[in-house]
Amino acid sequence: MPIDPGLMRLKVGKNGIIDNQGDALGDNVEPMPNALKELRAATLATSQRIFSQTGGNRPTKILARRQTGAAAVSDIGKIYQVTGYFTLLKYLANRTPQEMEGVLGLGPRKLSVGVDILIIVDQLSSQQFAPRYTTAWSAGASPRDLGNFGARYHPDYPPASEPVYQWVIYRNKPARARKIATLAYNEKFITHTR
Repeated sequence: MPIDPGLMRLKVGKNGIIDNQGDALGDNVEPMPNALKELRAATLATSQRIFSQTGGNRPTKILARRQTGAAAVSDIGKIYQVTGYFTLLKYLANRTPQEMEGVLGLGPRKLSVGVDILIIVDQLSSQQFAPRYTTAWSAGASPRDLGNFGARYHPDYPPASEPVYQWVIYRNKPARARKIATLAYNEKFITHTR
């Protein structure tokens, strides 16, 4: 189906699953009225202020172990280039990867291989990332979007049972992130978030 010219460039695949093309290309802000552009700029600036704080407000990305290779805990501190969805450290603290699935809107056992937890170390520019509301909205698409498009969420990314805030780093504008932990599926992520 054609891409919606709206902000997030939503598209429906042949299988009826919503796809957010804005995650790869960047959001389409040009046709927005000036008042909405100002609101968006303020939202991005607020996010950047939150990210620049220490402790639990550090932007954090998780990767299933198969995405970072077979290396073990010995590569703590390694820097990776990352894109895609991320959240804040405080939402992952004191949870197992199994519990993180429910918080992040990931299908059951999606993280069964274990995870690497990475802190984004770059200061994200307003051209590099965008808000994607909460993990209750897979792909940043609202239930209204699904209805308007006659689409559904991907079964691997259902609405979260305990939603948290999420953002996306555009796929064409990666950021650096430092690995801080490797966890088995039932291993609790213990960290200080103050």
